[in-house]
Amino acid sequence: MKSTNNSNLPTAYVASHGLLSFTLLTVLFSETLNIALIQVALPQIANELGRNYANSSNIIAFYWLMAGLLALPLGQLGDRHGARTIFLSIFTIWTVAGILGAMSNTFFGILVARTLQGCGAATLSINGLSIFRSIHTADKRLHAMGAWTGTISLGYVFGPSLGGLLLQLVGWRISWGIVSIIGLLALPILWKYIPQQQKTSANRAIRYSSLIPFMFTLGAIILLLNPLRDDGWQTLEFSIILSTFLVSIALFFYIEYHAKYPYIPINIIRNKSFILYILVGVIHAGTLQGLIFVLQGFLQNTQNLTQFCSGIIWMLMSLAITISSYSLGKLGTKYSSKKLVNLGVWIRASVFLVLMILMLPLPPNLSNYLLWIVILSLIIFGVGTGLTTGPLYKLITDQLSENTIGTGLGIYGTFRHICSGIGVTLFSFALSMNLGEIYETRYLNMSAVFLFGFLLIASSVIFLKIHNSKEI
Repeated sequence: MKSTNNSNLPTAYVASHGLLSFTLLTVLFSETLNIALIQVALPQIANELGRNYANSSNIIAFYWLMAGLLALPLGQLGDRHGARTIFLSIFTIWTVAGILGAMSNTFFGILVARTLQGCGAATLSINGLSIFRSIHTADKRLHAMGAWTGTISLGYVFGPSLGGLLLQLVGWRISWGIVSIIGLLALPILWKYIPQQQKTSANRAIRYSSLIPFMFTLGAIILLLNPLRDDGWQTLEFSIILSTFLVSIALFFYIEYHAKYPYIPINIIRNKSFILYILVGVIHAGTLQGLIFVLQGFLQNTQNLTQFCSGIIWMLMSLAITISSYSLGKLGTKYSSKKLVNLGVWIRASVFLVLMILMLPLPPNLSNYLLWIVILSLIIFGVGTGLTTGPLYKLITDQLSENTIGTGLGIYGTFRHICSGIGVTLFSFALSMNLGEIYETRYLNMSAVFLFGFLLIASSVIFLKIHNSKEI
């Protein structure tokens, strides 16, 4: 897109451009608001439906799984047929799924509705971001990425705090109702003002014969680690799921190897920088969602905080993300995106290390301040997350050409969303092991979880350092 100055454009165009940007950010806000609301409401949903908290994580895991599975196909379809048609079609499904979730009275119904909403998350993060990026000039895109990630943070700010209060007053169904209302209001504006984008006929044919076995492979992984039954799988059930996993993964690799047009396009992933930044991004996403899930249970079930009080704590972390995200416009003039990502990753790794130590047996005088130290750690973690997310998006999109932006973001979205779900599943699996019975502390399993998170983030620090040293 050619760089232009908005002051030279017709007033009607500038007005519609502003309205479209505002609406897209509002839709993004509503989705992140819903994510935050359900994370805060999950203990209440589990209790009301008679579910174990660790096993109820499937509501979150399958949401991210569906978002990941559809991210790449929707990105490629957007490149081929235009992001507008794909985005509006899937966004309509997302709105309807919100209505279904608000009306559901069973765990399975909520699981299905939330999984369908994962479709909306995929199109919003890929096609929606592609549309949002295309309506901003090149010199404004870092600022636009900061606004995009900052809006995500705003959802996490209002979701836990205001959402926690609403959950206490109204109940968990409000988390679905708010999103449905915003979706219904936004649809007419989006249909009217999203411009038709150029279609790329040169793109490869869209064939996804390996998508189904890929879906069964990932679903089986989640179910093996986190059964839908609180008492675990019976031997026959476990054997069926394990067999499904083995057959599906073998079939996936067989189809990919022989396919003329594989699900994961080889040509676009030959860029080593692109692969590195995706790897950092998926570690970033998985550890973030895992941290939120573990500490949400810690705050409400262990520290006995109300939903509103725990929401205030998440608000503080999200506010730190928001402030650091919106400061990227100024920081970007002084520091490169690579330096900002490195700084953010170091901060997040340090917080995981501190949390790991805090969950070990502590002296009585220090244990009295455990909650306050956790709150301070989350605020610092928020700063590191805000410094990482926006610049990381820019580094990834800088590796792509205009006609592969949707495909590239689709690849990133696929692995980022899938790893978010798997991160929650792995962390919930560690929580269910009851390692605390070994020591006279109920926090030992959480300490093991945070050690795992620290090692993951530390590995991304090493990857970045090796990559940067090779570029010098």
